[in-house]
Amino acid sequence: MVAGAAGAAVTRDDDPRRRLDAVDVVWVVFVLVMLAQMWNDLHNLTWPYHLIWVSLGLLYGFRMWPPRVFAPLIGLLAVLTSANFLVAYVRGYTSLDELTEIPLMPLLVGIGAMHAWRRSQMQRRVEELAALESSRLDRQREFLRDSSHAIRTPVTIARGHVDLLRMTTTDAEAQEDLDVVLHQLDRLSHLAGRLLSIEQLETTRMLDRVPIEVGGFLEAVGRRWSVSAARTWVVDAPPVGVVRADEHRLEEAVDALVENALRFTTGGGVVRLSCRRDGDAVVVEVGDDGPGIPEADREAVFDRFFHRHPQGEEPGTGLGLALVAAVAAAHGGTATAGAAPEGGALLSLRIPLAATQPGTAPSAPQQTVTEPTVGATVAATGVTQGAGVRGAP
Repeated sequence: MVAGAAGAAVTRDDDPRRRLDAVDVVWVVFVLVMLAQMWNDLHNLTWPYHLIWVSLGLLYGFRMWPPRVFAPLIGLLAVLTSANFLVAYVRGYTSLDELTEIPLMPLLVGIGAMHAWRRSQMQRRVEELAALESSRLDRQREFLRDSSHAIRTPVTIARGHVDLLRMTTTDAEAQEDLDVVLHQLDRLSHLAGRLLSIEQLETTRMLDRVPIEVGGFLEAVGRRWSVSAARTWVVDAPPVGVVRADEHRLEEAVDALVENALRFTTGGGVVRLSCRRDGDAVVVEVGDDGPGIPEADREAVFDRFFHRHPQGEEPGTGLGLALVAAVAAAHGGTATAGAAPEGGALLSLRIPLAATQPGTAPSAPQQTVTEPTVGATVAATGVTQGAGVRGAP
C-alpha cells in the first residue's frame, strides 16, 4: 500500500492540474452533507464534525496529495467546520470545552498526513536507489559478459601467432620469452572463461541437469587428475547417492577445488577427494596437507578476485572458488571452507540429492581418510582408494 501510495504521490505531484477522480467527488459531496447537518443541528455538532475529519484521513491514505494541495485543503476544512462551532458557542448551544475540538482534529489529521507523506517520499527514494543499483549491476554484468567474449578472439589469434613464432625460431632466449607470453595468454583465456561461467550461472542459472551418481563421478575426476599432477592422491568415493546436476558445471567446480589444493601442496603432498551423504544432500570434499586457510578468511575465499597464493608464486585468477560458490548456488547448495584432517584446507561443495533415488542398498558408513593407507602407492602420481570406492559408471 505504501508503494502504491508513493506512486500515486509521484503522479499527482507531477500533474497538480489533474481533474478530480470519482472518489474525490463523492468525498466532497459527503463533506457538504456533513457541513449542512452541522449547520441545521447546532446542538449535535460532534459526530458530523468527526466524520468529516476521519473521512479526510481515510481518503488521504489513498490519494496522498502533496503538501501544497493538502495544506490548503486542511485550512479550508478547518475554517468551515470551526465556523459552525463558533456560531453554536455564540448562541449558547455548546460549551467552551467543545471548542477544543477546533484545533485538535485538524492537528491530528495534519500530523498523520505529514508523516505519511514523508514515508511515501522515503519509499520513493528507496525505490529509485534500488532501481539505480539494479541498473548498475546489470551494466556491470553486461560489461563482464561482453569483455569475456571479446577477450577470447584476440587471445586465440595472438596465441596462434606465438605458436608460429615458436616453431620458426631457434633462439633459446626467444623460446623462453615466447613460453612466458603463451603462459600469460593461457591465464587470460582461463580468466575470461571463468568470468563468463560465473556470470552465466548468477544471471541465468540455466543448467543441463542429468542424474549423476556422485561416487562414480568423483572417482573418475580423481583418476583423471592423478595422471596429470605429481601428488599422493586419496580417493574415497562410495556410492552416496544421485544428484540432478549439470555435469559440465559440477566438473568445473570440482576441478577448481582440486586446482586450489594443487597450488598449496608440493610434489608428494596429499590431495584427498571424498564424498559423503549429509541428510538430504551430498557433500563433495577436497582436502590437502598444505598450509590451510586462516579461519578469518574462510568465507572470503569464495569472493571474486580474493587472492591467496603460496609465497613466491604468481597469484591465480581469484575466480576458481568464486566459480565453485556460483555452481553450488545454482544447484541450490552451498560451498564452505574449513580445516582438513591432513592439516591443510578442506573445501566442501554441498548439493541436494535428487528427489528420487535408485533402489540401491544404503552405503556403509563413511570412514574418513586422513592419510594414505599402508601399502598405498609410493609413486607421487599414485591413487589411493578409500573403502567403498566404486568404478565410474
